[in-house]
Amino acid sequence: MKKNIVTIFALLLTIISCAQTETFDIAIYKAPKGWEKTTKEGVVSYSTSDESKGSYCIISIYASSATVGNAGEEFMDEWKEFVATPFEITQDPETEKIEDDGWEIISGGANFTSNEMSNLALLTTFVGYGRTTSVLSLTNDESHQKDIEDFLSNIDIKKTATKTTSINSTAPKTNSAATTSTATTTSFKPGNNLEGVWMAIHLKKSYYDKVPSGTVKWITFFDNGRVAKLLPDDGMDKYNKNNPEIGYYSISNGKASLQWFKEVAPFAITFKTKDQIQFQEPYSSDTYFRCKPVDGVRLNGTWTSYNNINDPELDDNSKNRSMITLKQDGSFIDYGMFADDYSAPVPAGSGTYDISNFTLMLHYINGTVKQTAFTGSLGLDVKTNNSMIYIHRLAFLKRNK
Repeated sequence: MKKNIVTIFALLLTIISCAQTETFDIAIYKAPKGWEKTTKEGVVSYSTSDESKGSYCIISIYASSATVGNAGEEFMDEWKEFVATPFEITQDPETEKIEDDGWEIISGGANFTSNEMSNLALLTTFVGYGRTTSVLSLTNDESHQKDIEDFLSNIDIKKTATKTTSINSTAPKTNSAATTSTATTTSFKPGNNLEGVWMAIHLKKSYYDKVPSGTVKWITFFDNGRVAKLLPDDGMDKYNKNNPEIGYYSISNGKASLQWFKEVAPFAITFKTKDQIQFQEPYSSDTYFRCKPVDGVRLNGTWTSYNNINDPELDDNSKNRSMITLKQDGSFIDYGMFADDYSAPVPAGSGTYDISNFTLMLHYINGTVKQTAFTGSLGLDVKTNNSMIYIHRLAFLKRNK
């Protein structure tokens, strides 16, 4: 299917505010007649389809956010969030740019294959007056090109402030939460709001809930817009964050949403605080706490996964025990934590350790290297509160001796 950006841009030059019938955020537009309207947090969409031909067209308007970079950087951020990540498009979009009435308008498109059919994704991003907003068009039928052109030719973007240059317009865009602009709301980007590991303890149990109360759960938000409902066994360093079986998340205008499967509509992530979130789960909505970074941590003590930290067996040197000593000088003693690991058993031993990226790396003196998941408890900082730590997703309690 051949895209026609030039035609669309010829029409974009005629942007006017006439006879509009709908308003969303800072966009005023004429809704496609007879199309189904869907409104979710941060986006409004219009769709139509023909089952006999297997064709469809979807036009989505996204809520505006504060402009942080220049127009090109804003477009590529929007492209990554709304197009490249969810549709796994690796090719760079073909783009065109115009300026009209104080707005810099960039449109870019790329073809992608889904369900063995060729599809077109066309993103049009408006940057100006301290705001950025985008319109995404998706279709698998050339006959809908006119529908897209008609929609874009009748859209008007409201000026929200006096015309100003973009913040850091000549510098690379950053994810600093401290960035300010003339906008009235803050747009949180994945890099400064959700990215990282979060942890919850399952408490709200219902009749049909088969997950025992007290079960510890993790969810990991990656920097590429993907999300996994887990903390990888061997930590974060080796995990494939492009795993096709994990979900997606997005953030727009300070609001976040989560989508486990492309066929299922996304749902909202609710921020109780900047470090506590909730989202829709089967039978419950437990609170997840942002895990504090553990990079470079040095601990001093002995921890065991035994419930009874004074169990006499822990002092029986003739047995393998789930226990480890971590010292401030970066050395460790493993008393047989991984000796019975069916997938990769490691005999008891000693050596040096490093902790970073929620990963505990054990370097044994015999040359063996064991990498495993590591976090503190919920939102506690292990540097100051380490009476309970989690190794390989198991709770380890600090011994008194």
